[in-house]
Formats: sequence, C-alpha cells, structure tokens
Amino acid sequence: MGQTKAWMQFPYPEKAGKEYFDSIVLINARGKILDNYRKTHLFGRSERLNFSAGDKLPKICKVNGLPVGVLNCYEAEFPELARTLALQGAKLIVIPTAADNYYILPNGKMTPVPYPDISRLLLPAHAFENHIFIAYCNCCGIEKVGKHRWSFRGNSVVAGPHGQIIAAAKPAETLLIVDIVPADYGPTHPEGDYLKDRRPGLYM
Repeated sequence: MGQTKAWMQFPYPEKAGKEYFDSIVLINARGKILDNYRKTHLFGRSERLNFSAGDKLPKICKVNGLPVGVLNCYEAEFPELARTLALQGAKLIVIPTAADNYYILPNGKMTPVPYPDISRLLLPAHAFENHIFIAYCNCCGIEKVGKHRWSFRGNSVVAGPHGQIIAAAKPAETLLIVDIVPADYGPTHPEGDYLKDRRPGLYM
C-alpha cells in the first residue's frame, strides 16, 4: 500500500494530570505526531471554567516541505499570533474552529450579539500583512447537548498572501481542495516588506 503523503490535524480535549487543555495534534503521513499544541488564548468564561491555558506557541512543522503552523479557534483573531508564526517561517497557518452565531452563556442566557464573522475581514488581512496562506476550518450545522443548542456558521475559507479569498465553503458540509504554492505570489509592494521592515524595539 503506497503512501498518500497526507497529513492530519485535529483538535481534542487533552487531559494532562489534573488539568484539561483544548489541544490540536498534527500527524504526518507516517503517523508520527509532529506537534501537540495546547491553546494559549482561551475564549470566554466557559473555556476558562473547563480548560487550562497552554504556555507555549505551536511549532512550525514541515508538511511535504511546506512550513505550517496551527492556531486554535479564537486565536485566529490575534494579529500577534499570526505575525509570530510568520516570523518563525510559517507559510501556511491552519485554524480549526467552532464559531457559531448565537449561543447560551454559562448563566443560561443567550448572547446579546452574534459571534463576529472574521472569515472575510480579519483572516485575509492577516494573510496579506504576513504574506502567508491561512486555512480556517469551521463547523457547520446544528449541535444540541441537553437543552443547549449551537448553530455554527460553516464559514470555512482559505486566504492567500495577496489578501484574497482563494476558496470558501457554503453553509453546508464542504471539502475545500486548494493548491498552496507560495512561489505563485510575488511581492505586494514595489518596495517594502512588512516582516523585514519591522522595528520591534519601538513596540510594547
């Protein structure tokens, strides 16, 4: 049986001693675990009640020669995280998420505003400012647990280094297949490079 050269990434609740982490594991084509990343930026009261925060950012792993980093759900919304991974050499950031519309808070009340749809605003901007690809994979459909109900957006996208949406899912179960070829994307400016022209000594 030949190798498919496929790799796999999936989130899972990890138990380590007496703590639980919202983790993502990355496995290569030979079944070897390349990284196990524990979410560092937790969202809201519910996550903080159930999980501990990790204290290390993800590794940059070569996937069929392409440097890949991962982030977890809410972490897609932090420009510092995408920038840090890009500075470490990532050309693709893969972000599994479970972003819904309205949901029930721990106090039993519905959220007063829907969760923001970042797929066509923040993610293309992060891809552009770091000259990388970002693959954002969200749940879709309805999930029920007891009296609680979640309606997921299903707004999965792949954004490219020029800030464009390369592929986008419909609000249904969808398989997106995208070629990730960094060499196909030249510079975005006649002069200047966001990563090279930074002055970290001026930033907090």
